[in-house]
Amino acid sequence: MNKLTALLKHNYIVYNSIDEIKNVIDECNVVISGKGGYIKLTIGGDKEDNVLYDIFCDILNLFFICYGSFPIIQSIELNFRHIDVSNLIGKYTTDGEWFKTNYVIHEINGSIVNQDTVNLLRQKISKIPLSSFEYVLSEDYKHVLIPHKLSLLLYSVQGLVNDENAKESTKFRSFINAVCQRLYNVDKIEKCETVDYILQKEITYKNSKLFTQTLVDTRDWYSHFYYSPDDKEVLQKGNDMMPYLFIVSYMLRVYILKTVGVKVPDSTIAYYLKQVHDWTAVYVRKDKSTKLLTSLYSFDE
Repeated sequence: MNKLTALLKHNYIVYNSIDEIKNVIDECNVVISGKGGYIKLTIGGDKEDNVLYDIFCDILNLFFICYGSFPIIQSIELNFRHIDVSNLIGKYTTDGEWFKTNYVIHEINGSIVNQDTVNLLRQKISKIPLSSFEYVLSEDYKHVLIPHKLSLLLYSVQGLVNDENAKESTKFRSFINAVCQRLYNVDKIEKCETVDYILQKEITYKNSKLFTQTLVDTRDWYSHFYYSPDDKEVLQKGNDMMPYLFIVSYMLRVYILKTVGVKVPDSTIAYYLKQVHDWTAVYVRKDKSTKLLTSLYSFDE
């Protein structure tokens, strides 16, 4: 029997343990547990080494989708042979900015790590766009300018959306709407008012269309530079782009989870949107007249 063992580390596990998960994936036994910041992952079975490693990579992708960052890979052993983790591709080292616990969408448990979710991940989510998304949040891309980072993220959206209506339309806004429609619904139902605040517009039902149009125009302009950015809804300052980067990266992970059969509660999305609202008020607008919606940020920081 072949065996892969990995020791991983993530700050979310310091205060949130992973109860032992035991599942079978591709006829291999998978065991995961986590406590005190560390995660132990074991994969064993009568399969080739590369099959075990592919399962390991699929599980890492599920961690990224749930947590918004890859766990730090401390060590990997394959049949008691150490693998040099320093040679792993750059996407597996997420920029430290994305390790904040408020980016976590879903716990890692048996409903996440199982044969069904892994099958859907392989069948419904394209590898290259997912990898591109993971690279955007990586340490390697830390110093990439925000306009380019947002553009790359938006290109990933088009590759990751598995929606027949969007594909039939082929228009980029259809792909954005497929990812962000849940955002617009939750923002309205839960009275987050985050979209309105980011747009700096009065509350109106049309603002969801303007949010989408802003993303479309921004991506188009930074891709082609063929008209004045003042002629359309183009974001021109990095600070103004950050709330969009936070929201789209979060909602894209919500969309991927839905695609693999895992629904995220409205309350989880609403709380995150309120945090983005407050972050924008404190760090971008520095607007002390704005009522903060959570206790996470303060104007006294």
